[in-house]
Amino acid sequence: MSMYSNGQILSAVISHWSQPLVGQIVQGKVASIPVLGMAENWIKNLGIVSPNYSIMKDLAPVIGGVSDMLISPFLNRYLAMVDDSSLPAMAHGIVDRAIENGELSLADGFLVIEESDLKRLKRLLELNLPLAEEDFYIVKTE
Repeated sequence: MSMYSNGQILSAVISHWSQPLVGQIVQGKVASIPVLGMAENWIKNLGIVSPNYSIMKDLAPVIGGVSDMLISPFLNRYLAMVDDSSLPAMAHGIVDRAIENGELSLADGFLVIEESDLKRLKRLLELNLPLAEEDFYIVKTE
């Protein structure tokens, strides 16, 4: 038996899966901070780095951890309100339907998750939160 709840596992899976996306969003926000641009130019002018130097590459490891700090606590609170035993089927069902549609569009298309990313999420779900094989009663109709 796992020492983690299905909610904790699902939260960790989504957080891991979303790190590239969250990283891109955070990098975009951080890159627009004027002082970082000035710092990057100052470092380049010192001549200690190549002209292709990017301060964002230096900050990437720090930014990567942001999704764990932001997403996991939010998901843990939300998922705690859902019956833990139903989470695997719910998560797989949502991802399966999105894959069938070819994408998942959220917030009126503000965020569109492509099929390849959904398939990567599905694989993480299969590895970390597999569906239990259950015997379902077949209703007799005749």
